Amino acid sequence: MNGNHSLSIHQLDMLFLMIFFMVMPAMIGGSAIALAGATLLYGVGKDAYVSVQRKASYSKNLKENYESLQWELNFLLGFRTDMERAIRRRRRNYREMYNKWNSQVEQIEERVRNCLGKYEHIRNCSIFRRSKLSKRMVKLYKKVVEVKGEGKDLSRLLSI
Repeated sequence: MNGNHSLSIHQLDMLFLMIFFMVMPAMIGGSAIALAGATLLYGVGKDAYVSVQRKASYSKNLKENYESLQWELNFLLGFRTDMERAIRRRRRNYREMYNKWNSQVEQIEERVRNCLGKYEHIRNCSIFRRSKLSKRMVKLYKKVVEVKGEGKDLSRLLSI
């Protein structure tokens, strides 16, 4: 995710004015409270900026995350088909291990398809909804990769 997003001019102006009015009394009257308030305000503003920047980045990468998740799911489902064939041909004694892994595949498939279905309805929505969906896609992508890795471990055990 790239971090080339920045605060708007209006947001920067408001932040500057808030800091200015907190710092000025400290400079004139030496008020430690005003200086502490300015420091706190700067920290809050910085944290808010980072949060908005992160949301914008997720929103910007929504299509990329959608395509990556879809590709990874299709790969996992193809891999599952290969595993099913191998189990039927060779090793019936690993059926229980395969069934456990397959149930994980089915669960993640349902979650991914649900998430991918929301993509068509959310593309023109607010940055916050897009960001939330994109973040969810990233988490599901990681889970799909994890389940795929477990399947690869099982396939090594089966010598596929």
